[in-house]
Amino acid sequence: RVHLYSLVSPPPGDTRKTGAAVDMIKILAFACLCGSGFSMPQQLSADSPDYIDPEPYVKKALNTPLVRDNRIKAPRNASSPSAASALEYMRQVGGNDICHLSTEAFLEMILNGATPEEANAEATRVYIVEWNKGSRPQAGACKASDDAWIKAEKDGVDPVLASALSFMKNFPNVRNGNPCAVSGVDYVKAIINGKSHTEANLIAARSFANAVISKAKKGESLRDPACAAATKEFFHHLDKKPSPPNAAAMMAFIDKAFSSDTFSYDPICWRSTEAFWESYAAGNDELTSNLAAAESFLDEFAKGSTIPVDSPCAAATRAYYANIPEPPSPPNKAAMEALMDKMMKD
Repeated sequence: RVHLYSLVSPPPGDTRKTGAAVDMIKILAFACLCGSGFSMPQQLSADSPDYIDPEPYVKKALNTPLVRDNRIKAPRNASSPSAASALEYMRQVGGNDICHLSTEAFLEMILNGATPEEANAEATRVYIVEWNKGSRPQAGACKASDDAWIKAEKDGVDPVLASALSFMKNFPNVRNGNPCAVSGVDYVKAIINGKSHTEANLIAARSFANAVISKAKKGESLRDPACAAATKEFFHHLDKKPSPPNAAAMMAFIDKAFSSDTFSYDPICWRSTEAFWESYAAGNDELTSNLAAAESFLDEFAKGSTIPVDSPCAAATRAYYANIPEPPSPPNKAAMEALMDKMMKD
């Protein structure tokens, strides 16, 4: 993102009058009020009195340390899986507005090992270049995150965090209960509370599962390729990845869940999934957590529940068994497949 408020106070060496910059801020406000109905201004030429030379502001951004919220203990650098996930989401959405492009620039710099200040400087460059092309922030999440960044810098608090929180708060998918959006908010909240990426991931996973269950119960659409791609990217950047069977199960679940408009609620799989996460979050290893999930799975089946054929959990279960490093004997494998077939309903 960009030090937009710094346009009001030109850096040393910039001879433009402050009034021209203030006029640009007024144009920004007008553009955001008008929303998509605003007529895009023409691209500014370098000799235009309203043209903004990005370099002085890039230099100022580079030399201005960003305040960091001291509650955050997790690293905010190339090791952050959330940065990789956010960048992939932005790419999948495919927006070419001023917010998307400057945010992509920031995240790409972070993933390439840049400091937050270096990333902010590059985002500043992209933002001003796009501004000179006539692009303006649209009303909604984009404008809200811009405003939050500006206010945070003026108040001397973490602008990256303030901007992210404001964007999520105003993002329609959060209000709609989208699993990726809801779990993303809970992930950030966990990071703010001092959790590590791994701890926050466990919290977000449970939130993700609850959101999917809610949508399944309501029969609502879940198709979201951008969310699926971002979730996979998050997984690929985890320092400590799950075992191959659990990893394969997760990928199969994502592919199945987000490739269909709707799917049936599956109490067997969801109860066992909750049992796994509760055990794992309590500090148990994968084997112990898998056993807890299996016990819940069989208990639910004994109550008379069945598995819908379109269940993402069914796809995940088959993927899990297909990727066990030391697979069971042919008789045991056949028995497992027969049990799964019996448990499924048309």
